[in-house]
Amino acid sequence: MVNAIADNLNILYSQKIERIEELDGKICINGTDVYDKIISTIPLPVLPEIMELPEQIVKCIQDLKFNSLTTVLFECPDTDITWLYIPSHKYRSHRVGYQSTLTPNACPVPGRGCGALEIIGPQFAVSQELAAAPDILPEELGFTRVLDSEFTEYAYVIHDLNYRKNVDTIKSYFESSRTFDLLGRWGTWNYKNMDLCMLDAMELVKGYESC
Repeated sequence: MVNAIADNLNILYSQKIERIEELDGKICINGTDVYDKIISTIPLPVLPEIMELPEQIVKCIQDLKFNSLTTVLFECPDTDITWLYIPSHKYRSHRVGYQSTLTPNACPVPGRGCGALEIIGPQFAVSQELAAAPDILPEELGFTRVLDSEFTEYAYVIHDLNYRKNVDTIKSYFESSRTFDLLGRWGTWNYKNMDLCMLDAMELVKGYESC
């Protein structure tokens, strides 16, 4: 899906953004590249590090809460389960998604299953010892081997008591800009999945076209 959207577009990847500045009604990136408009999906806590913002906005951004996530792809017995939630404090993983149920092409071991478990919290070293740990998954799920893992610093938005006040203040500030728009789960600090983020992008582009 993502590759189809990017088809025929000139996209630069792995470009480090060190500084964002406003220059004569335009946006300057890293002191060299100048643009009429910027659509930012950068996680809000990163913005004060790379652009000058009012003190009130910085305080609101610093007060935002989120969870980080380690995802572990593991081998297990074949299963017809697609998603499984584990509502127990006995286990560090709270959810499993079984890729091999969606398509057999997702499992690297013929005749076996594979799932991706999620562990919320700071980054930690993932090793094969995780498969034998009693506090990761219930034993009956048959977690036998670690296949791969990935750490995501920004994974889940936390809606605490100050969430609405902080987000409304931040969005109001950026909405006053004619050159800088926020987009995406982390750009707008909203608990949205890919489909709703794509819809937001389409609506944003419609707004440009009507101007």
